[in-house]
Amino acid sequence: MTRLPGSQSTEDTVRTFMRGRAKAIPPELEGSIRRAIRRNPSRTNGPRSWMSLAAAVAGMAVAAVLIAIVVRGTALPPDRGVGPPGAPSPSLESGTPEPSSGELQCAPPDNPLIDREETVPPERDEPFEPFYQERDVKRLNAYAARHADEFGGSWIDWETETITLTFTQALERHRAGAQGAAPGAPIRILRARHTEREMRDLQDQIAGDARFHERLGFRLYSAGYDVKANIVQVEGAACRPETAEAAFGERYGEQRVRPTIYPLPGPEPEQPQAGDGWRLVAELAEIGEPYTARFLDGQREYDARWSELDQEGRPPPVDFEHEAVIDFGAARGLGGECGWAHLTRVVFDKEERLVYGDVSHPVPPGIICAAVAVPQTFLVAVDRSRLPERPFTVRLSQQRCGPCTEEVVVQSR
Repeated sequence: MTRLPGSQSTEDTVRTFMRGRAKAIPPELEGSIRRAIRRNPSRTNGPRSWMSLAAAVAGMAVAAVLIAIVVRGTALPPDRGVGPPGAPSPSLESGTPEPSSGELQCAPPDNPLIDREETVPPERDEPFEPFYQERDVKRLNAYAARHADEFGGSWIDWETETITLTFTQALERHRAGAQGAAPGAPIRILRARHTEREMRDLQDQIAGDARFHERLGFRLYSAGYDVKANIVQVEGAACRPETAEAAFGERYGEQRVRPTIYPLPGPEPEQPQAGDGWRLVAELAEIGEPYTARFLDGQREYDARWSELDQEGRPPPVDFEHEAVIDFGAARGLGGECGWAHLTRVVFDKEERLVYGDVSHPVPPGIICAAVAVPQTFLVAVDRSRLPERPFTVRLSQQRCGPCTEEVVVQSR
């Protein structure tokens, strides 16, 4: 059951809310992670560094926690709200979806709660003071537990500054009951189609439906209960995404599950070794620092960086009279189709005085691969004649990634 937090501080509130949501990583998934680490050595002759081992171990630990949480799913944290200010309070009509028949349909159900934008607490300069009392949260938790057969979920809504609870029926009775349990609390009651207990059971059913996944040629990325949408969200990949999405709706009910299925990535393609104005000097798996960029203007800098990367012997030769070296510190995930990243090209934009890399990944952004940063270093020799006039900027990608140290400005030589 999704309960509102009942701890003594906002920080503890979030921890309490998230605690207990993780489901153990399936043994086959853990095995694939371990195998991926073993079969991804550095693509040079140097030994794997202690830094790479530490990165791999740390990456696996983070991946384990992340995947466990994602597979089990969590309700929206208590500092998330609903809809834009002034929007009418949405509701869901109750009712049991009828099993679909005939040809599979890919269109998602018309659900007024699905497309609402989520909000976060506004940033404040003054000390944070929640609009609700912890004792009221505890009392509403207890009330929801007594009505689990009708309770759909709950969250803290920062837009309306209410504690929102949903039930499948008898809304007026539950409104009075909740107000009686927590007098004076800012409570809002909405209708849900399904109970949270039903949705959690469905979430577990989907996560464990291995034969169905195999029959579809489907690979599960995540399955979680969206409390506000009152639906189970599924993300994954399949050979035929449209067919798989329709099959999910037919099997579990279009009003109960919302699948997002991407094309299943193929085998790892060959890494390009050269392009217009650049050539790959070395690719180092699990070595370096993710989300970084460096410009190496001479042999001394190049040798020093090679040693920092814990590579033995002399680095691959570079003619620094006509070339310079860029160190693109990319990031990738762990295991399976997450376990690789490719430098597709290097872009020289003289007008903008910008040089950046184009690093491709096999799965859409926002999936697990984007959340577990394992370093993938590309050392690239670039033709000096292609570089912009100094000063110019070297960046890991065309767009900045916020706080990442992925940009360096190259001054006069």
